[in-house]
Amino acid sequence: MEAIGKTAVAVGAQLSWLTPDPAYRAIPMTMEGVHQKENAQLAAQLVTTWIRDAPPARTFNQALLDRVDPDTGLPQYVVSSVTRTQWPGRSQIIRDDAHNLKWFIDGAHTRESIEACCRWYEGCVEQPAGEDHQPRPALVLLFNCTGGRAGEAMLAQLAQFFIDRKVLVAHAVFCPNITNRPDSQKPDQQQLLSLLSDQRAHERVWRTLVPADSNSSGAVEVVGSIGEAVDWIQNHCNGAHVLVTGSLHLAGGVLDALDIAPFGNTD
Repeated sequence: MEAIGKTAVAVGAQLSWLTPDPAYRAIPMTMEGVHQKENAQLAAQLVTTWIRDAPPARTFNQALLDRVDPDTGLPQYVVSSVTRTQWPGRSQIIRDDAHNLKWFIDGAHTRESIEACCRWYEGCVEQPAGEDHQPRPALVLLFNCTGGRAGEAMLAQLAQFFIDRKVLVAHAVFCPNITNRPDSQKPDQQQLLSLLSDQRAHERVWRTLVPADSNSSGAVEVVGSIGEAVDWIQNHCNGAHVLVTGSLHLAGGVLDALDIAPFGNTD
């Protein structure tokens, strides 16, 4: 942030610092999570700035720009845009009634976004105070990352999240980013072995992070493709919640395997 500030001064640019605006929390969004509200606020501010500084030749409907949403006090065009925004594979919930599953899909792939993903999932399953608490459905983790230390760090975050909350991960499933689409490029045998080796490494890391005697420990599976992972979960995990994370490619592959239209009604 300090570097951004210095650069703004050097080039004579205006620099604005946004603090979370409670008004955005009142906007119903298809993408859940506090971080998505903050993203929406940033996007709205960028649009507002662009409209303000647009070339004189560009004209706008001023009456439309001046219209205010009565519930939030924000410009109506901001509220309308935010409520209609969809981002498949990010903070997305899909009900798979045919297999009695609920998929929580977030293509988080950095430490910061994994943390946001965990908070989002926790908010989705948290039961209101004062209500009779029902047992949570079993949890399945479907994870993929390109490998290396980034994958280890994200798995460590996820494991700590589950352990701290005494959440049992009934199954942890790892797969390479290979889809079953006929038009997708298939790896050769050597590439496939290398990709599976990465997933075996994730399996070993997970077993170390979540020992067999841990309250969060369950079965661990490694399968050969995203489609195989989805099939396995649908056939073995009736009634479970499935948290899909670690890669945007994985999120997209799962949506494809579930035959979900990119901008369809999924919940």
